[in-house]
Amino acid sequence: MQNRFKNKKENFEQSAEIVSYLKSNDFDSYYKSLPMKTYCTQLPQRQNIAKAELVKTSWFQQEIEKLLMIDKD
Repeated sequence: MQNRFKNKKENFEQSAEIVSYLKSNDFDSYYKSLPMKTYCTQLPQRQNIAKAELVKTSWFQQEIEKLLMIDKD
């Protein structure tokens, strides 16, 4: 356990809270424990993609269609 605070009780409480986030099936709770600013930043998927380029991808178009519930029949 990493000691973030001088008070051992506070360290234990913080650790228990983080563990509860990691065990959660709720994304918003789980997400609190992820270091997204520093996690896997070297991956191409984590690079900033210009919005003009993103909207051209089939993935983006498919996701928008799902949101709008549009069928391609």
